[in-house]
This record gives sequence, C-alpha cells and structure tokens, in this order.
Amino acid sequence: MGNSSASATPLILFAEDDEDFFMIIKDALNQVGFAGTLQLVKSSGDMVKYLQRRKTPTLIILDLETRPVSWREALKCIKEHERYRSIPTVVLTISGEQEDIALCQKYPSCSYVQKPETFQEWKARMEEVIRTTFS
Repeated sequence: MGNSSASATPLILFAEDDEDFFMIIKDALNQVGFAGTLQLVKSSGDMVKYLQRRKTPTLIILDLETRPVSWREALKCIKEHERYRSIPTVVLTISGEQEDIALCQKYPSCSYVQKPETFQEWKARMEEVIRTTFS
C-alpha cells in the first residue's frame, strides 16, 4: 500500500534523534522549495507507532547513526512489511561501510546517502531527493 493520494500534501517522516540535525534538514528542504510536511520521530518505537496510527508518509528519511536503537533493524522491519515496503526510503549515514550500502541496495525503494559536510551540499542532496521522489 503506497500513498493514499497522489494529490495529497507530501509527508516526509524523518527518523532522527538530534533536533539540531532535524532543523538543518528542515531548512535545506525549505530552501529547495519542499512544500509538504516534515514529521520528526526520535526512536524506532515512535516510528512504528506513527506508521500504525497516522497517514502513510510519502517518503521516509532514516539516519542510521541514530541511537540507542538499531535503525538497521528498523529499516529491515519497514522494508519487509507489506504495507510499508513501497514507501521510498532515504538512508543517511556518515558511514561508507559496505554492509550499510548492501543493506540499502537490498530493497528497491531504498537509497543510500552519505551525509555531506556543508549546508550547500545538504541543499543539493535534498533537492535531488525531492526531485526523484516527488516528480
């Protein structure tokens, strides 16, 4: 089951435990013209509750480095669940670990983005994510 309506306001579910980093992503998305909703969840438990009780997001952005939970396990759960597997998911990480890249490549609707170092690079990455997800 994918999005409920192609004309609905886009909703990005962002799984991140650092509110400062969330604000960086929010600012980058705003500056590249994203006109939807960005919803923060700070734990895998909150993410599961959100997915079960709320509108299905158009996109999930998941930070693999978020602690204390294993977001790798959360990613597997999302992508192996019939209702959520088709939701495009962008995995952010500072890691260049082959294991993380392979995990993302395992799922057709999942992409892997290494965290850039500058805000300009963040804007460029978010613009690409928005273009490929919402066009």
